[in-house]
Amino acid sequence: MTRPYARTLAYHKLHPEVSLERYVRAKVLETADRALARKRIYLDTRYWVALRDVQLQRARNAIDKELLDTLIQLVRDGKAICPINANLFAELLKQRDEKTRLATAQVIDELSLGIGIQSEDERVGTEIMHFLQRSLRGQDALEPLERLVWTSVSYLLGYTFPTIGILPEGEMLALQKSYTDDFWNIPFSEQISMLGDAPVQFDGRWDRIAENINRETEKYGGNPKSFKQVHVDEFVGFLDAFIPAMRQMIGRVTAQGMGLPVSEEGRLASEEDARILLRILREAFRKNKLGTQLPSVVIKSGLYAAIRWNRGRQYKGNDLHDFGHASAALFYCDYFATDSGLRHLVNDDLRYDQKYAVTVVDNASALLREIRQLLN
Repeated sequence: MTRPYARTLAYHKLHPEVSLERYVRAKVLETADRALARKRIYLDTRYWVALRDVQLQRARNAIDKELLDTLIQLVRDGKAICPINANLFAELLKQRDEKTRLATAQVIDELSLGIGIQSEDERVGTEIMHFLQRSLRGQDALEPLERLVWTSVSYLLGYTFPTIGILPEGEMLALQKSYTDDFWNIPFSEQISMLGDAPVQFDGRWDRIAENINRETEKYGGNPKSFKQVHVDEFVGFLDAFIPAMRQMIGRVTAQGMGLPVSEEGRLASEEDARILLRILREAFRKNKLGTQLPSVVIKSGLYAAIRWNRGRQYKGNDLHDFGHASAALFYCDYFATDSGLRHLVNDDLRYDQKYAVTVVDNASALLREIRQLLN
């Protein structure tokens, strides 16, 4: 039996000049073309569960059935798509019933067409690098940011590639690109079937993280004088975790600017260089000069800041997923369907619906009213 990845192996052996990074980027841009040709409708988990129940012939109301029918029609007509990200993947793994979990994944396959939004770490890295390159080369020299974050549902958690130390470098490269060809097209439902149940301890993981955040906030939160101060603090705290990544990015950009070969090793900038970049980003954000750059960072830090500013509100485990949905959806999609609490934060408190020109709704009826217009 021919191994799946062997279908394109011979081709890739003939093209060693195409690096793995360049090859993956080409697939990202190809996927972006498919996604951006349609309206992007981002559904949080509860909507997917309702649509799954319609498929299983146990719809709770007529609206859910009409919503599914409308979404299917829009996808089949090439007018819309419903991409997913890693937060939905994590929430789906918490479903303990194998039948319903698989049914949810099958609905996702039909409406997402296998398209997802990059994991948060990769997406934020993409946004920081885009900021760097834009500062050096100008906006016109770059791909628009919204083209750089799309991926296959097979790579929602990040890009990983096989490594076999005994293979010559050229053969290893061809093998990695061939694997990428096959993994890119694996249906989401097939992945879910192969993975099986998540470990039981996975269920309470997000609640434990939320409890830790609440304790740290109570201990170190202080008494900020303004929401802007809180937001800036959250923005910096969020980016601080990306200092190692920034060192790599600055090293790569410096090497490219000097015409030197770019290597993951040996092109690492100093931590001080990364801290300087962080200060630049902080000042740009504080002075409202970022515009729509670094949207995932601005959105997620804004949501955390809104919770901190409302001192009577504690983080809950589901907030972590909800904020992950929002940070992926608000800039990169046209519609975001969530719950009433998050819609209030996004629209009324933070005005992100206006900032990013996205329609945010909190129930199936409202979403249906909005997307019916796309049928015309």
